[in-house]
Amino acid sequence: MLRRGYIARHTETGRYLVETQGNGLFVTLSRKADNASAFMQGEEAADFLGDIESQWAAYPTIGAERVESTLDNYFSQYDDVMRTGT
Repeated sequence: MLRRGYIARHTETGRYLVETQGNGLFVTLSRKADNASAFMQGEEAADFLGDIESQWAAYPTIGAERVESTLDNYFSQYDDVMRTGT
């Protein structure tokens, strides 16, 4: 993980950036195209990170598109409450 202040860059793909705070207690999922972001905390954040970490562990066999597809699915759950950075 790369450190940027107290925010850790957890995962980065061509379309998304996942950052954590508080040792994974808080997670921000950002879409690079429009800088929109979704915030998760607690159990929801832990479940999300578990899913993403298992995807990256399987990366050589499932490919980058599978990881991004998982992030697409998570992000779509937050479309109605998304914060945009524009």
